[in-house]
Amino acid sequence: MSLPLRTAKYTLAVLAAALTAQALGLLNPMTAGVIALLSLSDTRRTTLKLAQERLVSMVLALALAWLLFAGLGFNLLSLALFLVIYVPLSYRLQLMSGLVASTVLVTQLLGWQSLATSYWLNQVGLFAIGAGLALAFNSYMPSKEDLILAHRERIEEQLRQLLLTIHDSLRQPQARKETDLAALAALNQELEAALTTVLADRDNRLFKQTNYDVHYVEMRQAQAQLLEQMMTTLPDCFLESEESKVLAGIFYLTASQLETANPGTYLMADIQALLAYYRERPLPVSRQEFENRARLFQLLNDLSRFIALKVSFYQTYAQDWQTGQD
Repeated sequence: MSLPLRTAKYTLAVLAAALTAQALGLLNPMTAGVIALLSLSDTRRTTLKLAQERLVSMVLALALAWLLFAGLGFNLLSLALFLVIYVPLSYRLQLMSGLVASTVLVTQLLGWQSLATSYWLNQVGLFAIGAGLALAFNSYMPSKEDLILAHRERIEEQLRQLLLTIHDSLRQPQARKETDLAALAALNQELEAALTTVLADRDNRLFKQTNYDVHYVEMRQAQAQLLEQMMTTLPDCFLESEESKVLAGIFYLTASQLETANPGTYLMADIQALLAYYRERPLPVSRQEFENRARLFQLLNDLSRFIALKVSFYQTYAQDWQTGQD
């Protein structure tokens, strides 16, 4: 949620809650505004969770306060005993989010020095208005679909360029440049930003829940880790050979088939064909050739795992993708 939108929501929610409580003739109407402010969060799910926790917290606080005020009177001793009991209970029941608001409601009751039902219902009303309007104002959340798609396009383009870098290096080891660590770091930053975005988007969906976008980013993160391993192995593949050029072709095909809609199954078939080709090749005649082929085989295994991640993801979410669901 952007800062202007957050500011607008906070301001309007506080004013609306205070004015509503005032219009209904409730005492201390600004308390409803404070509760609204405390109940707003960056996502719908978090706001709903806070409202639920604070409802339980308020009921617990008012019940405990009524028992203490009825038994010991309206004095500081009662308030102290309330806090001694209520604070540990809030921690144990994981209701700390409602501690401040509920304590404010109780201290107002202490000031009124009355067990009259109207005062207690007043506090319930303040809470209901504040929390209810917070939920209402947070029901609007701008769609992050365009931002998620932009993340996805940048991630796939960065992956594509890294795969093409490996392709070029395998075809011409003598012209190999330094490993593009900056590009790999940029990819990881983009993946972290994308994960933050998709998690926030998921938390804004109360009824239509899906893990598609989250699992997509996690799949790409796993692929990025494999790319890092491959780029670590790459400098040791120092000989130009027929095996290197054939493997380079697989990297090129992988780069050209990164888009979400591609199942990757054909690439797995290409991997198997390349393994069969390697087995039929003459054995290395020197130590350097042997070590080079071992490095190429390691690259091939890592690439196979890279593609397998995509195949597994596609098989899991093919139906969602085909029906246009996120």
